[in-house]
Amino acid sequence: MLFSLLIAIFFVVAPVTIEAQSHVNKKPIEYKKSRVLQNSTAERMAIVYEALEVVDEKGEPAPDMETVLSILNELKDNMANLKSYDRSVMWNAWAYVYFMDGDYPKAMSAYGRLLDEPEVTIGLRIGALLSLAQLNLVEENYEAGIYLIRQWMSEVETITAQSYSLLGQAYFQIGDFKKALSSMENASMLAVEEGNQPRENWYVIMAASIGEMKKEIGEEESLYRQIDIYETLVDLYPKKEYFIQLGGTYGQLGFQREYMSNLKIAYEKDLLDKESEYLALIQLLLLNEDSTSAALEVFEHGQKKMITVIDEKTEEEKIVPVIKDTEKNLKLLADIKKFTYSRQMNLVPLTGSDVSAKPKANFKAGGSFVKDGSYIPLFKVIPIYPRRAQERGTMGYVIVEFTITESGAVEDVIPIEGYCSNSDPNDPATEFRPCTMFNSASARAALKLKYKPKIVDGKAVPVEGVLHRFTFAMLEN
Repeated sequence: MLFSLLIAIFFVVAPVTIEAQSHVNKKPIEYKKSRVLQNSTAERMAIVYEALEVVDEKGEPAPDMETVLSILNELKDNMANLKSYDRSVMWNAWAYVYFMDGDYPKAMSAYGRLLDEPEVTIGLRIGALLSLAQLNLVEENYEAGIYLIRQWMSEVETITAQSYSLLGQAYFQIGDFKKALSSMENASMLAVEEGNQPRENWYVIMAASIGEMKKEIGEEESLYRQIDIYETLVDLYPKKEYFIQLGGTYGQLGFQREYMSNLKIAYEKDLLDKESEYLALIQLLLLNEDSTSAALEVFEHGQKKMITVIDEKTEEEKIVPVIKDTEKNLKLLADIKKFTYSRQMNLVPLTGSDVSAKPKANFKAGGSFVKDGSYIPLFKVIPIYPRRAQERGTMGYVIVEFTITESGAVEDVIPIEGYCSNSDPNDPATEFRPCTMFNSASARAALKLKYKPKIVDGKAVPVEGVLHRFTFAMLEN
């Protein structure tokens, strides 16, 4: 790309005025689309271009740098006798030579000298602006890079997706995540309009930017927006890390079934290669599947699948199964088989029940405790009975605390007390044990509750610290 910028145009056209500053110019400059080189300069530059295009017998680039440097040094030594346009062409060639040599500071300096020339053509100027911007980003001069990219955007007829992506990367590096996200969204939109697929790292930067913006937009909103991006990534670029990130995001939102489905797809694509990943999928299958047979299949596959690891003590490679035969893992396997082949069939799950009742006397409430009966929902909500509890015949209740908004909706739900038993939770004689098995189902159900708003002085106000109890019971056949 940089070499193409060396091509000089030898036709004169009408001038174009651009209301923008050059590298150091402080007033508008009249730029032309093309100019004419002095004859002697044109002859020398033709030799330079020819020398740069030399290839070896294998067709590999083998530029004649001795000739190139000889001519460019001659032109530089005679700079005072060159026209401004001739100097700009010379500096463009120097920039390319320095770039090829990996001397980025000198390449940047040469581009800066080019931009300072008052007779530089539009083509050379905008090419130098973009190249200089890219070099500044490589050198981690992000603020300068951003300035130059925006300058380039203001002078070109068509803004490309690639330029927005460069801008997005620069904004991300300086911690301006809102502008980074906006730039990458623009890059993706333009890429689609151009008939191209947005690049993988663009989506990665968008997801990372949204993650960094969680304090500004809210953690829940941040997670939902990340899900949209990770779902796109696993579709377009199905790599293990994106499946894991998508699954983790599902998990943070409490979407256990989606988390399970995502890990299951990664498993089916043979992307999982860690014990922790296999065990996470197994636990999710036990929680969400009607049968535990799938969990058993995954476990046994993990026992057979071999991976190469580095021994921490000897630093030698060794081949081991993904799921190792530890005491803990073997106990889990035994439990899976027990659940698979010896499920309790004498219990039929009912839906959980919605009971607005005061907690037991041993419940310790804070100052925001709302007395029983003060707030009754307009309708009852039936929570979904967790499958793991169904399989085990487990019953219980959860007390949640939340805020009733001005509209009567529910927000900020927190499970504050959860208990399980194997007996009827409505029976006063039932003995309970602390558990979290019903917490997620209760929290999701609570968000569906609707109340009559509290009116104070003719105005609806939020009410904090409202308590609600959900009970989960099963009946014998």
